[in-house]
Amino acid sequence: MEFPLSLFAGAPAAGTGSLPGLSGQTSVGLSARFTVLSSAGEGNPRLFPSARAYREFRAAFLGDDILAAGKIASAKVDPLPEDPETAFTLGEVLHWLAFRFYDHVGRAFPASEAAQRLAAENFSAAGLQEKALEIYQGLLENGAKSADLLREIAKIYWAQHRWEEALKVLESLMQTDPYDPSTLVNVGRIYSYQQNLERAGRFFQRAAEVDPKMFEAHLGLGEILRRKGNDEGALKELLLACQLEPENPRPHYLLSQIYRGLDRKDLARDEMLTFQRLQGRAGSDTTQNRRELVPLE
Repeated sequence: MEFPLSLFAGAPAAGTGSLPGLSGQTSVGLSARFTVLSSAGEGNPRLFPSARAYREFRAAFLGDDILAAGKIASAKVDPLPEDPETAFTLGEVLHWLAFRFYDHVGRAFPASEAAQRLAAENFSAAGLQEKALEIYQGLLENGAKSADLLREIAKIYWAQHRWEEALKVLESLMQTDPYDPSTLVNVGRIYSYQQNLERAGRFFQRAAEVDPKMFEAHLGLGEILRRKGNDEGALKELLLACQLEPENPRPHYLLSQIYRGLDRKDLARDEMLTFQRLQGRAGSDTTQNRRELVPLE
C-alpha cells in the first residue's frame, strides 16, 4: 500500500482522516497525519533531536519500511516524552506502525495460521471487519481449528448486530462444545431479541443448569419468565442474579418492574433506588437488552 506524500505533509495536527483502503470509521492512529509528519523538513524537536533524525524516520515511514520506522520510533518510548501532547503523538505513531506491521506479517506468511490470525485480529480491532472475516473463513476452509475461529467470527457478527449470522455461528459452535454456558446464553439472548421467548428460555435454562453460578443465565431466564407472565419464577431467578453480582444494576431494574406490576409499591421503589445507585457507579451500562457478547472462552 502506497501513501501519497500529500496525505501527511501540511496536515493539521489535530485533524483526522482516512487512509486509502481503510473505512472512514477507522481511527487506527489516524490522527495519522501525525503531528510528527506534518512538516517536510523542519522536524519535531520534541520527538527528534535533529532535522536529520526526523527526515530518516519520515523517509522510512513514507517508504513503507515498517521495520526501520518502528525501530526509530520505538527508541522514543523510554523515556516517555514529558508532555501529554507529544506522548499522545508518539502513541499514535506506534499504533499505526503496529497496524501496518501486522498487515505485513499476514501478507508475508500466507501459509501460517498464527500469522493469518494475527492479521485478522488486527483488521477486526481496526474496524475492518470484512477483511477479518475473509481471513477467518479462509482459515476454516483450510482446516484450521474451528472452535476458536468460530468464536472470533461470532464476535464480529455480534458487534455488527448481524443476529442471524451470529446465531448460525454460535449454533455451529455448540456442535463442538454443547455445554459451554457462554454460548448457550448468547444463543438465548439472540432468540430473546427476536421475541422467540420459548427458545430463549430453554437456552437460558440450559446455561443455568450447566453453570448454576452464571449471572447472565439467571438474569436472562428471569427476564424471559417476566415477559411470559411468570412473576414468581422471574423473582426467584432475578433475586439469585442479585446474589451472584451484588453490584450489577440490571436485575434491580427488572425487579422494580415486577414489583410495580404486583402493586408492591414500596419494594418497587426500593429496587429502583438500588438500580439508580448502582447504575451511577456502573457508568453508561444500559439495563435492558444490553447487546454485548458474553465472553466466549
